[in-house]
Amino acid sequence: MKCLRQGLAATGFSLAVALSASIGACADFYVATNGNDAWSGLLPAPASNGTDGPFASLEAARNAIRTLKSRSGLPAGGARVNLRGGRYMRQSSFKLTYSPNDSGTPLSPIVYQAYPGETPCILGGVQIAGFNVVTNAAILARLSASAQTNVQVATLTDQVITNLIPLARHGVGLWWNWTGQNELYFQDQPMQLARWPNTNWLSVAASPALGADHFSFIGSNTTKWTWDTNTWVQGYFGNEWGDNFQHVASLSVTNGTTNTVYLTAPQASYGYVTGGRFYFLNVLEELDSPGEYYIDRVNGLLYFWPPSSLREEHPFVSTAGKGGTINGGGVFSYNMISNVVLSGITFVGGVGPLVEIYGGRDNLVSNCTFTGSSCDGVDLMNTFSTVVTRCTIAKPGEQGLFVHCDRAADRLTLAPTTNSVTFNTIHDMSRLCWTYNPGIQIDDVGNYVAYNLIYNGRHNAILISGNNHVLEYNEIRNVCTETSDSGAVYMGRNWTMRGNILRYNYIHNVNQGGGAISSSGVRGIYMDDCWSGTTIFGNVLCNTDGGVVINGGRDNLVQNNIFVGCTTEAIYAAQPGFTYDASLITNTNSQLWTNLYAMPYQSPPWSVQYPALVSIATNNPGAALGNIIRNNISYNNGAWINSYNGALTNLAIANNFTSGDPLFVNYGARNFTLSTNSPAWVLGFQPIPMNAFGPVLLPATGLKILGPP
Repeated sequence: MKCLRQGLAATGFSLAVALSASIGACADFYVATNGNDAWSGLLPAPASNGTDGPFASLEAARNAIRTLKSRSGLPAGGARVNLRGGRYMRQSSFKLTYSPNDSGTPLSPIVYQAYPGETPCILGGVQIAGFNVVTNAAILARLSASAQTNVQVATLTDQVITNLIPLARHGVGLWWNWTGQNELYFQDQPMQLARWPNTNWLSVAASPALGADHFSFIGSNTTKWTWDTNTWVQGYFGNEWGDNFQHVASLSVTNGTTNTVYLTAPQASYGYVTGGRFYFLNVLEELDSPGEYYIDRVNGLLYFWPPSSLREEHPFVSTAGKGGTINGGGVFSYNMISNVVLSGITFVGGVGPLVEIYGGRDNLVSNCTFTGSSCDGVDLMNTFSTVVTRCTIAKPGEQGLFVHCDRAADRLTLAPTTNSVTFNTIHDMSRLCWTYNPGIQIDDVGNYVAYNLIYNGRHNAILISGNNHVLEYNEIRNVCTETSDSGAVYMGRNWTMRGNILRYNYIHNVNQGGGAISSSGVRGIYMDDCWSGTTIFGNVLCNTDGGVVINGGRDNLVQNNIFVGCTTEAIYAAQPGFTYDASLITNTNSQLWTNLYAMPYQSPPWSVQYPALVSIATNNPGAALGNIIRNNISYNNGAWINSYNGALTNLAIANNFTSGDPLFVNYGARNFTLSTNSPAWVLGFQPIPMNAFGPVLLPATGLKILGPP
């Protein structure tokens, strides 16, 4: 608990917003699926005479609080909106806005919470009824024999869904082109757009010239397709750490197996390489498995092969929110709102993020469950001292949790935003947008990320940019499962983003997979392209392709870590400024130099906090200077240190245990606590709290935060 308190204190988070709901009188309102917005909302259930009871909508409860505030102000204990158990369908966003002001105060917060002992579920879409067997002869001719008897069709315009979002190109170089998509949910889980192949990959057969709008592959399924304009491809076309989702303009087949795919636009970057992996999406003929669906956006038709009977289920198409935006894009959306608590509510499905908090400060999201969304789970945008804790975020289309600030003034002054992300479980992220959509992404200054469990993702678990963040006691496993030359924790291409601390994290079972063929592998902590000034202390990296990478950066400290079972090496250090990526250094208009000159790095507070940065432009900028590696343990790794282009000569290496048995308590059971007679103690190694990783027991409350099932 001491570490948690220190962490919260470090973020500046005011505990008043979390605790004050129990202080003084509180105004309670109720919302229920059998409620009525014409009632007072003051009763938890309908009155026996049917004249009063709970509200039916969140809007009615929000408006009642607005009326209360305008007439008498909030009571000392604030106001609570209690959601009874049940399913609340939302076709559009629920919005809390600055005008009129839906904020609470530090001592009188406004709370949206689950009614005690019940589970309200907010679903961001429109329930689909009226599924029928397919009778259109032309459609039946496009389906396989098994699909003909299992696929059903619904007319979306009959469900008041008339504004389907067009699918959009996205991926590396096109991140901001993504605005989300309508998806089908069944049993409150996102279903799969009809794809080919179902379980493996197709391969690019030959590499066209860079900038080409076509590529070829070998396969015979396309000969049975009736061409339409709804077909897309997604894959790792040009490298193994960046995906692209592209619209197919046309397709030609030669000799029944050689296919040429023509796209509506060239690949965004990196072109196509022989062996690049991809598959087709939204192809009606490939709707051949339970759980797959196809949307005919021209005619507003949904085709679906349900995994089980539709009779007792509630399939819905997501419509609420809009991704790629800020300020109003979430299923549950805050605009410049402060001192609001969201607690105990389940959210399923949406086009945009499930919760978006834009602006404001001192908000709390606690004990909620978030499933699906074609964009992020939770976004904290331009907000201060806001906390997301004890939540589960599963299967977001993009990131699990995004902590972002676009106020350049914060980094110029190094003023902390002090947001906190703690005790959460985040898994199966990057479902639709595969790369650079991690479990958690943080930027700006002074945020806190601790005691989270992140697992099962195609690419990174955590992305870091900005300054002075603390990441500690997190557990990460089974990420970067389809990629290579990537990192579970990744940061890069900036000399100025310094002061970050990664300590006491457990990163394990992180290995190249998913058909990636590159020899680069996956690293536990990857400081890429001259990233600098980071402290990596007390982490355990086990069964990763590689441990820590220092790729050209300087002034990094790697101390007191345990590296075990790393296939290639525990530490890799390079000086790419001299050869590979030399243009980062030689081209003073490169991103590296642009980022440097954008900051007042030679003036206070920068020059005080980061004195080594002051002379970087003139002090041999292509050299990896100032890196220190000491007091680490390396055991059963492919190598202790590998280096490139003379980087080893610039490393300060001291007192590392790299030969022999460090005498772990139980190596086979992955208990890496050191025995009392370990030879590493005499080299200055300090204890690592091995039982504190991930969402753990909170002694002050006795609340157990569960990990994966």
